[in-house]
Amino acid sequence: MAKTSGKCGATSGRTVETRRATKAKWNERKLARRIVLATLPAWKLAGTCKAEETDAWWENMSVKPALSVQQYVREIQTYRGQALAELDGWIESESYDKLSNALVIAPFANVQQACFYIPWAMLPVDQDRSYQAQLSYLKVQDCIDRLDRSAQDASHLFAEQEDVVQAKSRLESALDEFLRVVQQP
Repeated sequence: MAKTSGKCGATSGRTVETRRATKAKWNERKLARRIVLATLPAWKLAGTCKAEETDAWWENMSVKPALSVQQYVREIQTYRGQALAELDGWIESESYDKLSNALVIAPFANVQQACFYIPWAMLPVDQDRSYQAQLSYLKVQDCIDRLDRSAQDASHLFAEQEDVVQAKSRLESALDEFLRVVQQP
């Protein structure tokens, strides 16, 4: 591999793919660190808490789930089929603007909201599983955003129907992975 010098097009002997993979891994670690820090209250991070405060530190969380993990999982299982069938309908009819709207209203919004609350509902019970659930939720949310972008691009004729179908397929597999992480013993 030829190395170039100067500011434009300078390489350090690594391929573009290697640099992208390294940057992606670094971004994932950075995101994971932010999640952990965001879930812990400031007094726990500072290490200035009394013994009795450590037992119930989650009572001061900014996000307070109203249901248990099992209830949120049932919510996902109840609405998931309806939501994905509705998205399939909009893809088949090539109504991409309606598909984009369907991502923010029921039944799909119920699925997305349940996915959001599950890691917070798990936090008082099992912090490690909650962390894994949060990482998995972020992948689901990323897939939702990509599906929305693909639908918007397709509605403006910048993307093909196949791109939207692939984005929906990635969303389904991310939801499957999320449920697997949440339901593991």
